[in-house]
Amino acid sequence: GMRSKLVVLPDEDEAEFEALRAALLEELAPATRKERALVETMAVWMWKRERMHRLETEFWTRGMKPGPDGKVSATPMADMLCTHGKEFSSILRYMSQASRGVEKAEKELRELRFQRPLQRRRGRLQRKLRNSRLRRCFRARSLRHVGRDRGGCRHAPHEPGDEHATGREQQ
Repeated sequence: GMRSKLVVLPDEDEAEFEALRAALLEELAPATRKERALVETMAVWMWKRERMHRLETEFWTRGMKPGPDGKVSATPMADMLCTHGKEFSSILRYMSQASRGVEKAEKELRELRFQRPLQRRRGRLQRKLRNSRLRRCFRARSLRHVGRDRGGCRHAPHEPGDEHATGREQQ
């Protein structure tokens, strides 16, 4: 059922689940392990949601018995709902839970993909900043700290316009 750790139940088609999983992996093309895990989670929740749809169909099919005139009456369906309302309510609750699981995984995947370029840009900016500070420090050492500053530059942080970055000494 919905709480089962087993994704594909014995009466379900394993190949059908694998086809769903493969289609999602191909369509969403996860780039990282975390993205792949989210796509896998989506596949599981989608599979469980489909299971609940099949159960709902089975629930209503049992209540739909044609009368003598060949038409399906609403009375047996209403009787079915009255006598098995708790079960039907559980089906709907599990269906909603599965839908929320899919939506949550989709949202996390979108956020992760949105953050990736920002993290790359932030990393590039941090590297540029670090490299520019190292260049300024090296230039300052070669201009005025020869022999005095053996362990690296002792002046930090370097800001544009300060005497250390420009090589001028303050008076």
